[in-house]
Amino acid sequence: MHPTLVTSQTADLDVGAGRKVRFGDFRDPFVRKEGDTWFQLMGSGVQTSEGRDVGGTALLYTSKNLTDWTYSGPLMVGEVAAHPKTGQVWELPTFLPIGKDAQGRERRALLVNPAFPPAPASTAPSTSTTGSVPGTPRLAAGHPTPQNRS
Repeated sequence: MHPTLVTSQTADLDVGAGRKVRFGDFRDPFVRKEGDTWFQLMGSGVQTSEGRDVGGTALLYTSKNLTDWTYSGPLMVGEVAAHPKTGQVWELPTFLPIGKDAQGRERRALLVNPAFPPAPASTAPSTSTTGSVPGTPRLAAGHPTPQNRS
């Protein structure tokens, strides 16, 4: 174990124009290595600048050495107003390859557990989305909205 904290949430994380990270909801790291790069997802949530919930998110960080992490932005952000069961916060984000599509592109699955703070132990069945990620491990705008697969 590293003797000091290597990833921490800051209130000024860039999660898009007119938005802010839901400060204090930052948990459940998922770490995976691809090639010579480590990828870390942290479960969190996104709000408007005024504090209205936008949806859960998986915040993406990268590292070459597991100690020095660079914030890359949200991998994906849910839309809790349009899809209430996806939650204001995402817990336990997991992002794994699941094979190739018909064109030979790597397909991946993002699995999250939606949470509904501030109620204690307020979670719903896990949610997932799948798709191809061209060029980088970030889902591009226009990929499918997460669907509840309970």
